[in-house]
Amino acid sequence: MKHIVKQSVNLGYTLIAALCLVMLCTSCSDTNQHHDLKKYAKNIKNRQAKALLPLPAIIPPKRYAYPKTAMRNPFKPLATEAPTDGPDQKREKEPLEGFPLDSLRMVGLLQRDKTIWAVIQGPNGDVFRATVGNYLGQHHGKIVSIEKNEVQLEEMVKLDQKWEKRPATLALINDGDK
Repeated sequence: MKHIVKQSVNLGYTLIAALCLVMLCTSCSDTNQHHDLKKYAKNIKNRQAKALLPLPAIIPPKRYAYPKTAMRNPFKPLATEAPTDGPDQKREKEPLEGFPLDSLRMVGLLQRDKTIWAVIQGPNGDVFRATVGNYLGQHHGKIVSIEKNEVQLEEMVKLDQKWEKRPATLALINDGDK
């Protein structure tokens, strides 16, 4: 019985394959079927090409000479008052000075009486607290003020053989900002 069922299944597959082959051969045999399409394509190819409009003339931008004395150089970092000498190199480094400023994150605030601490997370996940006067970052950044959403600090960087102060900010990171 199994033998008869197997033969009928094979016969069914053979008939389906033969039917598909016949349909494929007969569908492609009519050569006049696409006559109108071939005529349209021939007409398009025989048309004269339209002349292209010339490209508009390129007008070079006007040159601007930046006055050296009137304004500050826009390519130099903004610096506040230039200190006469650099940071105190004898001062003992604080733990947050071992990390670049952009790797530190302000994650909260603590307050007791009138003292406010910023809660700072280091790149390794350790949490520190810092208050006004503490240092953080690798550019001698001294905390100037602690606000509700940010810590403002003043970094000291050496530019053109002299030390300059520049402002920096460490903003509070919310859970949605991670």
